[in-house]
Amino acid sequence: APQAAVREISEETGIPGQILALLGVIDYWFTGDDRRVHKVVHHFLLRATGGYLTVEGDPDGEAEDVAWIPVADLPDRLAYPNERRIAAVAQSVLEGRPARFHGVVESRVTRTIVRSPGRPHDGRGGQAPPAPRSSTDHS
Repeated sequence: APQAAVREISEETGIPGQILALLGVIDYWFTGDDRRVHKVVHHFLLRATGGYLTVEGDPDGEAEDVAWIPVADLPDRLAYPNERRIAAVAQSVLEGRPARFHGVVESRVTRTIVRSPGRPHDGRGGQAPPAPRSSTDHS
């Protein structure tokens, strides 16, 4: 998982990085168009080691936009409580405080609505649109 995280971050953001800490794992299910999907997401804190922000190198076209966001601003931009807890752990690690959330958290997401708002920015660090706050919207 750590090598995959470093590769994914580099591909989807243009930023190579070095892992500083495992922040936690979120395990959840959601409903796609025709089936239930099980997903396990490992969250790592990485230090950027070079590059510049862009989605142009994303081989699958999964990333629509990329931006630097201060860790303190993440709770207002993240849709799910478990994601906000991961951001709080990142803040704690960056401040040299002990992290309070490690391990696997199971989420009860049962339906996901995926919307593509288009690409309002050039993908080179422009400000990303705010994340939804709804528990069923993965925009």
